[in-house]
Amino acid sequence: MNTARMILGACLLALPLSVSAGEFLSGEQITATFAGKTTAWQHMKKSDSGRSYTAADGTIVKKEPGGSTATSSVSAGASALP
Repeated sequence: MNTARMILGACLLALPLSVSAGEFLSGEQITATFAGKTTAWQHMKKSDSGRSYTAADGTIVKKEPGGSTATSSVSAGASALP
């Protein structure tokens, strides 16, 4: 039993401490990916979920399971990227 724990611990320590998902998307790439589409989302920590529709102009309409909606607008311009 202790041997298995030691092996597991050694394997976990051997994992890299940072992870990279790849390159950053440009504002145009983000818009092309999400504009005109509905996405389902879930916040695991807050046990919250819903669906959001993203319009081509950057407006997001969020609809929660209870039926409430909220509208917001975002900008994916170059100044928002690292």
